[in-house]
Parts: sequence; structure tokens; C-alpha cells
Amino acid sequence: MFNTSNEISYHASSVLRIANVLFAAFMGYRSKYDLEIFDASKRELFKGIESTGKNKKFTLLEIGVGTGMNFGYYPNGTHLIVIDPNPHFKKYYDENRKKFSNIKSEEVIVTTGEEMNEIKPNSVNAVVISHLLCCVNDIPKVLHNIHRVLVPYRMRCT
Repeated sequence: MFNTSNEISYHASSVLRIANVLFAAFMGYRSKYDLEIFDASKRELFKGIESTGKNKKFTLLEIGVGTGMNFGYYPNGTHLIVIDPNPHFKKYYDENRKKFSNIKSEEVIVTTGEEMNEIKPNSVNAVVISHLLCCVNDIPKVLHNIHRVLVPYRMRCT
């Protein structure tokens, strides 16, 4: 059937590529229904971000952005950095980001939460990870990277 390990590797990567394309298309279709189902709970979850982002520069990192389903919950003026390991979400992400001119969203960085070395340390005010930790290979490494990129919390007591 297969003569070399290179052939097996080639076919396995082809199957993975097809799976990524199909997953992105499915999520692009499904996301509009998810918005209806999860809207109330997401509004509650994102309430804290709304008040945090007012009256100052607010940079947010979303890991596993997918189609950009959370854009509608971010404060006006948010500077959004996004990563996703699946490059096939780009089409759906770009379509969705056009609807939200109130946030400045960057191009998708194609990487994982474990390998997000392009994100500078102490550079973001908040990190969003929704439906993600169940899908990563190394949860402690993702959490370490989140801690690395977050601006240290500062509290002024008078």
C-alpha cells in the first residue's frame, strides 16, 4: 500500500489539511447559531471586559479565534490580537471582522497557544480562551504563555 514512511506522512498531512478545511467551513456555518444560543451567557461573561476597556488603550488577545464569534462582546476601541492554529478560518474571520469596525483586529497569527512566541511579554490587558483548553496538547504551557503575555495587574490604593 505505502512504500515509505514519507508516503504515509504525506497522506496523513493531506487528511489533516482536509479535516481543517471542513472544520473551518462547519464552524463558519455553525457560528451564527452558536451566537443565538450562547448570547446571554457570553454577555454575562464579557461584562468585566467592557468596564476594563473604557477610557484607556485596551489590548486583548484571543487564542483560538476561529470565525471571530466573540467580536460583538469586545469594548469599542479594543486592539485585538488573534491566534488560531487552523489557517482555513481566515476566510470566515475576515468576513466577520468587517462587521465590527469599532475594534481594531489584526491578521490571524497561525500558531497554537503553546507556541505563541510572536506575542510580546506583558503586552495584553486580557486574554480570551473560549472552548479551547479541551483541545490543546499542553494546558500548563498555554497557561504559562497567557501569564507571560498579560500586563501585570496594577492596583492603586489611596
